[in-house]
Amino acid sequence: MKKLLYIVAVAALFLGQQVVQGIFMSDNISNLSHIIGGLVGAASGFALAKEQGPSSHAG
Repeated sequence: MKKLLYIVAVAALFLGQQVVQGIFMSDNISNLSHIIGGLVGAASGFALAKEQGPSSHAG
């Protein structure tokens, strides 16, 4: 449960930062692509972790 809380907190910070930058900053980097990349990366990580089973580093 503790790990899930950390994952949700990091995701919220990441998404919040990207939304704020998308609203207030004008640059050539697409913030939407960063958000989509983060979601795809998270989904890939969860899928790979499920395939490998429990980790010996679980704490």
